[in-house]
Amino acid sequence: PAHYQKRVSILLCIDEGLGVLATSRQLRTSAPTVSKWSKRWLVGFESLCAYEAKESPSDSALLVRMLEILSDAPRTGAPARISLSDKEKLVALACQKPKDFGIPLTSWNREMLAKVAVCEGIVEKISGGYVSKILKKSGGSSS
Repeated sequence: PAHYQKRVSILLCIDEGLGVLATSRQLRTSAPTVSKWSKRWLVGFESLCAYEAKESPSDSALLVRMLEILSDAPRTGAPARISLSDKEKLVALACQKPKDFGIPLTSWNREMLAKVAVCEGIVEKISGGYVSKILKKSGGSSS
């Protein structure tokens, strides 16, 4: 993949004696990116050498270890804003009629559904757009 090619190119330039700025100019990438991957390589290189000396791995096993060093760190992502239980309650709310809540509409619109979800204590805060996403993923729909 291209991201590995870029990272290996960074390491080769650094190994040839180019500095961070010269490498970033030559490869048309940012200096922080060059610095990040050269530091990451230096941190992992010692354990890679120890692995190679102790295990006598095949070339493919060694490549796997090298690519682990050059891989992106795992990302946790943002925590869920609304629990599965609350999403189910929101879908159940959408299945009811607005008039059951004293709203003079024949069908829900996403903004009104969001307001009622907050008023009913299902969620603390939600946008009409996010209501639509939840309903679409559940197979429901909103106006």
